[in-house]
Amino acid sequence: MAGLLYVWRNLVQVAVSYPVGVLADRVGHLPVLIAGYVLGTLTAVLTALAFWLGIASVPLLAGVFFIAGLYVAVQEALESTVTAEMVQPDTLAMSYGALGTVNGAAKFISSASVGVVWTAVSPVVGFGLAAVLMAAGTLTLLRVKGN
Repeated sequence: MAGLLYVWRNLVQVAVSYPVGVLADRVGHLPVLIAGYVLGTLTAVLTALAFWLGIASVPLLAGVFFIAGLYVAVQEALESTVTAEMVQPDTLAMSYGALGTVNGAAKFISSASVGVVWTAVSPVVGFGLAAVLMAAGTLTLLRVKGN
């Protein structure tokens, strides 16, 4: 069943990526990216709650994975766009490289950290920690000029 939930998340990402781009072009890239990060935080909170409450309902988990698909669609569509808007044209390629490096390192560190906390303490604490850190990052991004 877990595999099908990830297929569902990927289908959601495919379905909403283009509309996310259209929306961002109309209302602004950074605000939509921030909204996507809020969805990412919500995904971590809901996952922690699902573990805490022992929820194994496939429809409820499908809802969590739906939100995750929305979050990933926004993140994938807009992080490089927002990066391009924040840097000078002569540093664009280097900035994309830095974005890739930071994202790769952060995904490694966050996955390893949640896994260690999950194993050593509990998945509730692991995903709770992820939610707190995601919320902190989102709040920090709110301070970016132009938002």
